[in-house]
Amino acid sequence: NPFSEARTRILDMLLKHRIAVITPRVSDYRESGSTLADDDTTSETSGTRQQLYRVISLQSDEVLKLSGGALRHVTADFSSLIGYGAFGGLYHVANFPELVVRRVILNPLPDGLREARENIWKEVIGLRHPHLAPIVAFTPDYSVAYRIGKCRSLFDWLSSDRKRFTWKLRVDTLKSVIRALKYLHSNSIFHGDVQARTVYVSEDGVVVQMVDAGLSRLLATDRTRFERNDVVYGSRGYRCPRYERGSCRYDSCSDMFSFGIVVAELLTGKLQSSKHSGTLAWDVYYDLILTKQPLELDSAVSSLPRPVLDVLGKTMAACMNPRVQQRPSSADVARILNQLDVA
Repeated sequence: NPFSEARTRILDMLLKHRIAVITPRVSDYRESGSTLADDDTTSETSGTRQQLYRVISLQSDEVLKLSGGALRHVTADFSSLIGYGAFGGLYHVANFPELVVRRVILNPLPDGLREARENIWKEVIGLRHPHLAPIVAFTPDYSVAYRIGKCRSLFDWLSSDRKRFTWKLRVDTLKSVIRALKYLHSNSIFHGDVQARTVYVSEDGVVVQMVDAGLSRLLATDRTRFERNDVVYGSRGYRCPRYERGSCRYDSCSDMFSFGIVVAELLTGKLQSSKHSGTLAWDVYYDLILTKQPLELDSAVSSLPRPVLDVLGKTMAACMNPRVQQRPSSADVARILNQLDVA
């Protein structure tokens, strides 16, 4: 139909534009000597594990190219699900607590666009930033293994260990996340799924890393998904409502809305997806902006200095501004948060 044809043309234009903006950095990654066959034997699976151990132990920049079968074996056939997001399921890796795997499911492309998708895939593998979780392995069918070390997700911190997740750790986490977003946005890439399950933080807060960076560009090549659904990016509860209603496209401003939700979660200690709490983080937005009620801070940790609270509250509100174009940029927020100092 005409609507579907118009959407396809727009997607083609977007794809060509983004490829022109960012040249894939193929030299940033190296494949292992050979790709393991899909019919992995026990010895081949053992070899895959040894390769992963080597890359992890050496903190190497090498990225292993594995077959889908090899990755299924080392993840126990994707049996340990952490949760779902915009890009597919996230899984633990058997015997490798330092790794998580995102299993991206994409619909096939016509022959003419396959090369474009492969170029984008190489670019995703080559992304590097201190606050982006490094990729240690990938498969030709678009699954990717991230090295998170001894970090825990924000979801884990807030659901099970809020008292030890101090204000200093929380503010430092926000600073790191916004720096990662600033890096992506400055390269014309939006994250596409900013939420508590895609941010990982070490026990001392020194290491803060996001997974899924660049996958939004890969997902943009899946024309079938866009033809079937207007809501493709983001996770439930973290999406900009205007995007969910179809009144705006997903872009860096949408990432900033999701970031505002994460700020609310860290301030209140209440996860957006919480089912046991009387007040969800989403309600904090309406309490603060619409009803002018005071923000209820997380009681599990000590008091937060008023000047810091004011800055974080205003930042949260600005990021979740209903008027999309009035939301601050990641560069603006990074500049503001960098001035905060919490002991």
